[in-house]
Amino acid sequence: MSSLKLEVSDTEREKIASPETYEVEAYEFYARGRQIINQMGREGMPKAQELFEKAMEKDPDYALAYSGLGNLLTMKFVATSNQADLEAAIDFLQKAIELDPDLTDPYLWLTYGYTREQRYADAIKAGKRAVELESDNPLAHYFLGVAYHVQAAMEYKISGFSKALDHYRINVKLQPNYQPAYMNAAWIHLLHGRYKEAKEQLDTAVALEESGKAGIVIFVGSLTMKGNLYLRQKRYDKALEWYDRSLDILEKTDHVYTGAFRALTYCGICQIEFSNRDYDKSLQNYKKAKAIIDEVSHGLGIGYVLARIFIGMAKAFHELGMSREAKSHYQKSLQLIEKKQGYDFSWIWEGCDAQAYYDLASYQALLNRPEEALDYLKKAIGCGWADLPHLENDECFDALRDLPEYKKLIHAIFAFI
Repeated sequence: MSSLKLEVSDTEREKIASPETYEVEAYEFYARGRQIINQMGREGMPKAQELFEKAMEKDPDYALAYSGLGNLLTMKFVATSNQADLEAAIDFLQKAIELDPDLTDPYLWLTYGYTREQRYADAIKAGKRAVELESDNPLAHYFLGVAYHVQAAMEYKISGFSKALDHYRINVKLQPNYQPAYMNAAWIHLLHGRYKEAKEQLDTAVALEESGKAGIVIFVGSLTMKGNLYLRQKRYDKALEWYDRSLDILEKTDHVYTGAFRALTYCGICQIEFSNRDYDKSLQNYKKAKAIIDEVSHGLGIGYVLARIFIGMAKAFHELGMSREAKSHYQKSLQLIEKKQGYDFSWIWEGCDAQAYYDLASYQALLNRPEEALDYLKKAIGCGWADLPHLENDECFDALRDLPEYKKLIHAIFAFI
């Protein structure tokens, strides 16, 4: 993909032009580094880091250079889930603030860094400071929205979803071609079964991704999410069309989220094959998804994607009469969700406890174990899951629909949404 035009905020422009930073070379190094990280690719990260470090050498008090390096290391954390990268990122961002307390940029990325460190109160505080400094900065609203969003998903503070949506709306009003905000808003709507609203957001995100005209950063995954929307509606031909289009983009793109979205795309294809009772083919594609996860095993949220793969394989094995294999893969999925060890379990699209518990419930329903299925469904609802249309379309629950307890849960979901 082509390089993006460098976009800077008002406060950055002031600092670039100010007497404190007359090291022209320092700014040039910074600008080149920022252009690279806006691509969000893995391969450019070492070069971007080198450029930011050169900027800091030219001007040791250049706050934007420290902020740029902090930004880079947060992106590196997405690819590696290495806590040391995140800790270093926060250190550089705090140094940038120490050098220039009125610079907005480090607060943006500090909001994101604290969010990924699960320091949500600190993240929200930093995000509010960014908005206070520059209320018309779209990224200030985006990252504050992300802080509310991820806290809602990971700590089950469900009211945070509406706050997140408020800031995503402001973000796209200020920056109409900022793709991630549309995708995040779409995911919240999908989680709550609001398919019309999700489609509106995804239509815009897809248009931006396919046109290459997204603003500020390059992003991926909206086509997979569009496929997931149609999957939830059992419109399988449309879902497959979008999955194919997504894979065509993802397989040619260097991006920190490419691996996760490729695996999620195959998971969607596998679910369609399962619904069509092509269990062998479903297993083959789940194995493809697992191979992708093996390649990006240190990526953000990969544990949730792997848990989805294992539960999907368990379903297929069950339908093939391979009970031992089904039980083994179910246990692998359950262990991942309960212990959260060996992989990263940060929030990503389609990856959180709410979705994971729903998948476990669906497996138990397939085995006609109503007590276990309903227990997991209650857990999913408690984590914020409220996708009633998807539940009604999930054939695994057919044997449970007349149970009084099931009907009570349906009423609970209606009350929740």
